[in-house]
Order: sequence, then C-alpha cells, then structure tokens
Amino acid sequence: MIKQIWSYRRLLRELVRRDLRTRYKVSILGFFWSLLRPFLAMVIIAGVFTVIAEMPHASFPHISYFAFLLCGYLPWTLLTGGLMEGTQALLMNAQLIKKVACPRVIFPLGVVLSHLVNTFLAFVVLLPLTCLVFGYPIRLSCLFLLPLLICETFLVIGVVWALSGLNVLYRDVTQILDFLLLAWFYSTPILYSMNMPMGVLGRWGLPEWLVLLNPMSGMIYAARWACFGLAENAPWRMPSGTFLFGLSFFVAVSLVAPVVGYAIFRRVETRAVDAL
Repeated sequence: MIKQIWSYRRLLRELVRRDLRTRYKVSILGFFWSLLRPFLAMVIIAGVFTVIAEMPHASFPHISYFAFLLCGYLPWTLLTGGLMEGTQALLMNAQLIKKVACPRVIFPLGVVLSHLVNTFLAFVVLLPLTCLVFGYPIRLSCLFLLPLLICETFLVIGVVWALSGLNVLYRDVTQILDFLLLAWFYSTPILYSMNMPMGVLGRWGLPEWLVLLNPMSGMIYAARWACFGLAENAPWRMPSGTFLFGLSFFVAVSLVAPVVGYAIFRRVETRAVDAL
C-alpha cells in the first residue's frame, strides 16, 4: 500500500491541490472561508452556551469558553469534513478512475489530506489570535498539535477507506454516516468538559475511563493541554494516568485504522469499480 501511494505521490499532490483550489473557487473570500467558517461556528456556539444557556463559569475558571471550544471544534472539522467528503471520493471521481490506472485509495486519501491542510492553517491563524485576545501565552507545547493532527488524519483515512468503497455499493452509507457523526459529536467532550460524562459514569457505577474508549476524547483533551495547559485545580482536569491511557488509546486506534480500512477497501474494490 505504502509503495503504491508513494509511486503516485505526484498524482496525490495534484488531487490535494485541486481540492484546495476548487472548494472555494467561485466564492468572493476564497480560501479564507476555510478559516471563517469554523470561526463563525465557534462564535455562535460560544454565544449560545455562555449567554443564552448561561453555562456556569465555574466549569472553566482558567480558560475562556471560546478557547476551550477551539481545541475541540477544529479537530472535529477535520474528522467530519474528511469523512463526509472522503466517503464520496470514488463517486465524485468516477470518470477519472475509469481513465487513469492508479491505486483507487489515492482519491479518498487526497480529500482527507486537503482537510488536514485546512485544519492546520486554521490552527495557525486562530490559535495565536485567541491567545492574543484573551491574554494567554503561546506555549511551546503547541507544537504537539501537529503530531496529534497527523494521528487523527490516520484515523480518518482508515475510516474513509473502509466506507468509500462500501458507499459505491450501498448508497445508504452516507445517510447512516451523517447520523452517526451527529451522535459522535455530542458524545465527544467538545462542547463540555471531560468531567461531565465521567461523573455520569461514576453515578452509574461504571469506570470513568470508559469515556476514553472514544478515541476523539483523548485527542481533544491532549489538544487542550498542548494549547493552554491544565491548571492543577481545574475541575475538568484528569489524573495523569487516565490522560496517558486516553492518549495511548487514541494513537493505537489511529495507527490500526488505516490497516483495517485498507483491508476492507481491497475486499470491495473490484465490485465498487465495476459499479461506477
């Protein structure tokens, strides 16, 4: 798989460039929409939860809610954008697949990598801006964001490879994925702190670390640590051992996902190409 992708790295690079160029080609603001869209979404969410819903400030005494939201929402845009568009990649490139002899995994891979570029640039712009507005120092640990995003990209690639071929054979996949992503979003500590679902599990007599079986939970918690640190007395701080377990589980799932996804893709590839 790696040899095949490396052999067609120029095609992959052109697919990423094409996706970045055409996504906002006829819009007035162009590529700036990739920054403005998540920014406006976070402003609306932060306004609803802090002003209308009156989320108690006691849950976030050491960080503004917008900064707290930033480290969860931007990685989520990589996940949702990569999954929704990557699952459709084979259908969207059906004519090219019929004309060009190349590994078909290149097409969903190119979509996911273009979303990685968008998310990384959004962090590069919005994170310093948030630190400047709210008076937070820019920490050296922010460099840890890049390997976190790369690991998340591996996770998205694995799921996309598994679903893109199945989506050609069964068009219900996209509809089901849309619902599953909605459920995944609200079960991931993006809008709320990690201690809320942990507290619920504790009241039910279940181990609190079950929350971390959602790989995005460990990723988002690690992103918040990298960007803003975790004050010793913050009520949403996890024990270091629990944090390391969540981060390790996220990395392990991310590394296994492409292998499993590629295996599923290879099993359905021939039927999927015939159905295009």
